[in-house]
Amino acid sequence: AGRLIGIWFQRNRGRVMGMAFMGNNFGGLVVPPIVGLTMGISSWRGAYLGMGALTLVVMVFALMVIREFPEGGQARPSGTGSAKSGRTGNPGPSLTGWTVGDALRSRAFYAISIAILLGTFTYSTVLPQVYAHLTNEGVPDTTASVALGLLAAFGMGGKLSFGLLAERITARYALILCLTGQ
Repeated sequence: AGRLIGIWFQRNRGRVMGMAFMGNNFGGLVVPPIVGLTMGISSWRGAYLGMGALTLVVMVFALMVIREFPEGGQARPSGTGSAKSGRTGNPGPSLTGWTVGDALRSRAFYAISIAILLGTFTYSTVLPQVYAHLTNEGVPDTTASVALGLLAAFGMGGKLSFGLLAERITARYALILCLTGQ
């Protein structure tokens, strides 16, 4: 998603990135009730098969709709001239950045990777335990479900907000602010 967004949305990349990654939270808001309903009607096997079928539908939709480059565009590495695209004659979007080899030899790559790893670590270790913790503490199932739904909704707002912020104060400072908040 990051590569496609970088190619298609060069001017408002932060906002679009925030909107695209809101999908994670949207899934957290919508999928659990669907799975719970399916399990109530069928079984965990039925829910598992249903989620697999839904994933297949989304995959086919993505293959049919998503294109690598805008109509008539052809990406080129930055600094390679004005490689013209076939139909319109307009240059395609530039791809900027480092090669994999350059990144692997850079301290910045490892610093960014570690910061993102530690930032997402909080989500992957704490978030799956929230519902169980709430119910173990005596919170009713419905209230715990609503709490997780609110958490997902606020996460969607946060992704959009930090996407906008990344365009205003740079992605670096937005990331630092986000990690500080955590």
